[in-house]
Amino acid sequence: FMIVNESGEAWEDVVVVVNDTYRAAVPRVSADHPDNNFTVESRKLLGEGGAPAPADLEVTKLQVRTSRGRADLIVDGREVE
Repeated sequence: FMIVNESGEAWEDVVVVVNDTYRAAVPRVSADHPDNNFTVESRKLLGEGGAPAPADLEVTKLQVRTSRGRADLIVDGREVE
Protein backbone atom coordinates (compact mmCIF):
# COMPACT_ATOMS: atom_id res chain seq x y z
CA PHE A 1 0.00 0.00 0.00
CA MET A 2 1.21 3.46 -0.77
CA ILE A 3 -0.07 6.05 1.69
CA VAL A 4 0.08 9.65 0.43
CA ASN A 5 -0.08 12.71 2.65
CA GLU A 6 -2.14 15.32 0.79
CA SER A 7 -3.05 17.31 3.90
CA GLY A 8 -0.50 20.10 3.45
CA GLU A 9 0.95 19.40 6.91
CA ALA A 10 3.58 16.88 7.96
CA TRP A 11 2.37 13.81 9.82
CA GLU A 12 4.18 12.78 13.00
CA ASP A 13 4.18 9.39 14.78
CA VAL A 14 2.43 7.59 11.92
CA VAL A 15 0.99 4.11 12.48
CA VAL A 16 -0.83 2.06 9.85
CA VAL A 17 -3.22 -0.50 11.34
CA VAL A 18 -4.54 -3.33 9.18
CA ASN A 19 -7.52 -5.46 10.19
CA ASP A 20 -7.16 -4.19 13.81
CA THR A 21 -4.25 -6.65 14.17
CA TYR A 22 -1.16 -5.72 12.16
CA ARG A 23 0.83 -2.51 12.44
CA ALA A 24 3.64 -0.64 10.74
CA ALA A 25 5.04 2.70 11.90
CA VAL A 26 7.14 5.56 10.59
CA PRO A 27 8.19 8.59 12.62
CA ARG A 28 7.22 11.24 10.05
CA VAL A 29 5.67 11.73 6.62
CA SER A 30 6.45 15.05 4.96
CA ALA A 31 3.82 17.27 3.40
CA ASP A 32 6.20 18.07 0.53
CA HIS A 33 6.39 16.07 -2.71
CA PRO A 34 8.20 13.73 -3.35
CA ASP A 35 8.58 12.81 0.33
CA ASN A 36 4.85 12.94 1.13
CA ASN A 37 4.26 9.19 0.84
CA PHE A 38 5.37 5.86 2.18
CA THR A 39 4.83 2.26 1.21
CA VAL A 40 3.69 -0.46 3.57
CA GLU A 41 4.37 -4.00 2.41
CA SER A 42 2.67 -6.95 4.08
CA ARG A 43 6.03 -8.25 5.31
CA LYS A 44 6.54 -4.98 7.23
CA LEU A 45 3.24 -5.36 9.10
CA LEU A 46 3.69 -6.90 12.51
CA GLY A 47 1.08 -8.45 14.77
CA GLU A 48 1.04 -9.49 18.40
CA GLY A 49 4.46 -10.49 19.68
CA GLY A 50 6.12 -9.18 16.51
CA ALA A 51 4.72 -11.91 14.28
CA PRO A 52 4.69 -10.85 10.62
CA ALA A 53 1.45 -10.64 8.68
CA PRO A 54 0.79 -13.55 6.32
CA ALA A 55 1.86 -13.00 2.70
CA ASP A 56 -1.72 -13.62 1.54
CA LEU A 57 -3.25 -11.13 3.99
CA GLU A 58 -6.63 -9.88 2.78
CA VAL A 59 -7.06 -6.29 3.88
CA THR A 60 -10.59 -5.56 5.03
CA LYS A 61 -9.75 -2.57 7.22
CA LEU A 62 -6.92 -0.04 6.97
CA GLN A 63 -6.50 2.91 9.27
CA VAL A 64 -3.79 5.58 9.44
CA ARG A 65 -3.12 7.11 12.85
CA THR A 66 -0.96 10.15 13.54
CA SER A 67 -0.22 12.31 16.54
CA ARG A 68 -3.07 14.58 15.41
CA GLY A 69 -5.80 12.08 14.55
CA ARG A 70 -6.77 9.10 12.45
CA ALA A 71 -8.42 8.23 9.16
CA ASP A 72 -10.07 5.04 7.92
CA LEU A 73 -8.92 4.35 4.35
CA ILE A 74 -10.49 0.91 3.89
CA VAL A 75 -13.61 -0.29 5.73
CA ASP A 76 -15.30 -3.64 5.09
CA GLY A 77 -12.91 -4.25 2.21
CA ARG A 78 -13.81 -1.02 0.38
CA GLU A 79 -11.93 2.22 -0.02
CA VAL A 80 -13.39 5.14 1.88
CA GLU A 81 -13.89 8.22 -0.25
